[in-house]
Amino acid sequence: HRSDFNDLNATQYLVSAGGLIEAIDRDTDADGNVVYYKTGSVSRGEGDRPTITPYDPVQAMPPGWLPTVTHINGMMVKPNSGLGSAIRLQQELERAGADGALLAADVPQVLYTYSAHRGFVTDLAECVWGKLYQDDDATDRQTQIMLDAVANQHRTTVSAHSRGTIKTDNAVRNAHAEISSGHLDAGLTDP
Repeated sequence: HRSDFNDLNATQYLVSAGGLIEAIDRDTDADGNVVYYKTGSVSRGEGDRPTITPYDPVQAMPPGWLPTVTHINGMMVKPNSGLGSAIRLQQELERAGADGALLAADVPQVLYTYSAHRGFVTDLAECVWGKLYQDDDATDRQTQIMLDAVANQHRTTVSAHSRGTIKTDNAVRNAHAEISSGHLDAGLTDP
């Protein structure tokens, strides 16, 4: 394992009620439909890195499943610390459900995208790079979530912290540009 957590950059984790954490990935099927897969069980254990026990076979989420809440971390966040933040966010949503603000069946899971901690200077440089509208894998993951949500008319709430807000802002710009381009092309060919 690398000490800078770069090998975990843009990995995604589904946090469900009760603190259940699963590794998750996205793909498209033969018909072009978006499909999310649970790829393993995640344990925070000791230290900074989660332990992932792979599922064999992977488990497809129900057809049409898209995240309701996403979260992306800021700079200087080690993987297990970021998972802890995602768990606390999910617990707050669960508490809101218990207070009657949500039905129990409607308490959302949190799809957490890890933006790798590579050291203070590198993390800070990545913030500057992001302010110059440059993307990375974590930004691309956020962009894809937004495009999937729009294409499927699905409401997704985005949570971000610090550097994650820069990546989220860039993801919004990217998604807007792609959607606008598609509408412009359609408008020019079929007024």
